Amino acid sequence: MTTVLVMAGITLGAIFELHSIPLEAAAPGEGPSPALTFFAHADSDAIADLFVLEGTLLTVVSRNGSIHETVLPHGVSVFDVADIDGDGTSEVIAVQRRAIFRIPLALQGATIEASRLFDADTLYASAYNGPMPSVLVVEAHAGGAKQIALPTASGIEYRNLDGSLVNEVPYGSTSTVFSSISNPIESKLAATGLSIQYYSHTELVPDAASPDDVALERNFSGVAAIGDGAPDYLLWFMVNRMDSQTTRAYWYVDEIMNTVIRIADVPTTQDGVANGAIVPGPERRYAGALVNTGEPPADFNGDGFTDILLWNAPRPGISVDSLLRAVTGRNWPITLTAHLYSPDKGRYEPAVAASFEFRIPVTWFLAGDGPLRHQVLADFNGDGKTDLGMCTEEDEFGVWLFDDGFRPNPDEKHAFPESITGIEHITEISSSGKTSIVLRGDKRIYALYAN
Repeated sequence: MTTVLVMAGITLGAIFELHSIPLEAAAPGEGPSPALTFFAHADSDAIADLFVLEGTLLTVVSRNGSIHETVLPHGVSVFDVADIDGDGTSEVIAVQRRAIFRIPLALQGATIEASRLFDADTLYASAYNGPMPSVLVVEAHAGGAKQIALPTASGIEYRNLDGSLVNEVPYGSTSTVFSSISNPIESKLAATGLSIQYYSHTELVPDAASPDDVALERNFSGVAAIGDGAPDYLLWFMVNRMDSQTTRAYWYVDEIMNTVIRIADVPTTQDGVANGAIVPGPERRYAGALVNTGEPPADFNGDGFTDILLWNAPRPGISVDSLLRAVTGRNWPITLTAHLYSPDKGRYEPAVAASFEFRIPVTWFLAGDGPLRHQVLADFNGDGKTDLGMCTEEDEFGVWLFDDGFRPNPDEKHAFPESITGIEHITEISSSGKTSIVLRGDKRIYALYAN
């Protein structure tokens, strides 16, 4: 039985309300739970709910603490979550070999009965070893009747809920690629894996690159040779984009931990593809190594231009004593600095807009992938400015709000009974403009819901 512990829900002025969700499959000696999580809508309250799938047990944990549990029948390969009858409550639509079932989301402990909708020969009959979320429920048009989309040997079949065939689109046509679209929520949701995340129902989108794919392509991952004797400039990120021009920052980190940046205004097509000569401006150096801030990019002052966050650390001396002190001291100071982009000057300001120092376990340096752990740069309080969250210890997560800079100490800190092993989700679960975070441990899921 799942019991959710609300650990910080009534603190006046708290940034996050922490829900601690135990994983049923986590047991001593068996290692971490293989649980899979995603967001979808279990009801019509316009607040996405957290779903946890462990084997065939599907648990829904709402923001208000209510729990639904559904055991999927043995043999289910894929399922979707959607309100197919318009009653305000979502159901699970599942494929079990040839059968397509409708399964209610029941309150914890309630008896449920699956109802068979129809049978169909699909590629899902033996597509997966165990249940996996997928896009099944679609709309003929926005607000139209719900249909079930099923891949077959020859194409995608669209069927009514009674199984009658509406249409079949052969592979290679304009409907072979599809993903889900948010319908009731207008916000900055960014899908991170599963198609049905965040949404109460889905539509198919024919052969269109998702906006998230485009965003990821241009975020700290663009590669270009600018052909003017500067081979170190291999990476770029987008500073700002207009209809026919994108401002890019070409960058690298030099041998003494300076980030070198050159700004270029690049003519682009409507799709953001370079459509002309790339002529970067002069080099400018900023102390520290650039932190990959993710998508959406950091915008600390909310002006629509990407800002940068840099990290720096003192280097221990080369003597045996100094190296020994660094290792035995257990932690090491890190300084983070933020620089704002000036659109009038066409460069990042040399003056530091925000700076603070904290300490991290020295072993994080030895891991080789940078000193920051599980960092999140997003708007936590809905003021349109990027805030910062990250682990400061293996079992602690600190939060800094940007308000004309960062404070020396976290505005809020959460301690956990185990080490944090990863970030499950960074998303808005409603249209509030506030970003929530889901963290993962070996034995629990920790949902930090923005207040």
